[in-house]
Amino acid sequence: MPETCTTIGKATFGNCPNLTDVHPTSQLTKLESQCFSTRSTFGILHFPNVTAGAEMFSSLGSTTTTVRQVYLPKLLGGSSGYSQPGNAYYHAGLFDNLTTDLLYLRDLNYLSGCAFVFSNINSLVIDNVTPPTLHNYGGKTDEEFSEYLDKNPNYLGSKSDLFFKANITNIYVPDSAVNTYKTTAVWSDKADIIKPISELTKVATEEDL
Repeated sequence: MPETCTTIGKATFGNCPNLTDVHPTSQLTKLESQCFSTRSTFGILHFPNVTAGAEMFSSLGSTTTTVRQVYLPKLLGGSSGYSQPGNAYYHAGLFDNLTTDLLYLRDLNYLSGCAFVFSNINSLVIDNVTPPTLHNYGGKTDEEFSEYLDKNPNYLGSKSDLFFKANITNIYVPDSAVNTYKTTAVWSDKADIIKPISELTKVATEEDL
């Protein structure tokens, strides 16, 4: 990519099944929705300076994008859109329709409901002592979202829908924060798979990447 590229726009590589390798520059800071809905298989995707993202792996159809490992160490959070499985609408979050062995996040500040919808992640790494805050769709308060559901009863996207239809095998967090995550709302639902990051040996170093 050229050094001047700061954003990969919506659906830039949508439906590009032969794309298997991406080398972003240090200037790339934003990934927009469906930009990697390629339906292909990647090795390692490393985005060292991306701070903003949307549902970048969201499938344009029924298949997922497969990545061996994804590194987004500076990602702060992201917006969401919506899609319709069956008769219910869900608000697609950051990592919908992604299949990966390892997803590494470090500076993550917040997540919205359905952030991991329809994703299959073997090792979700949140290398952040403070658990990300959890938001309803659109940043709505609980009361606002309740009122929203009164008018739109088929929508999902509350904080409790964080892992809606997602298959997460392991969640790794800093050793000192394991108990914090296990006792924090919504994360506590996954307490049995929250583990210290010291038990994970396959996170690549910056030099490796």
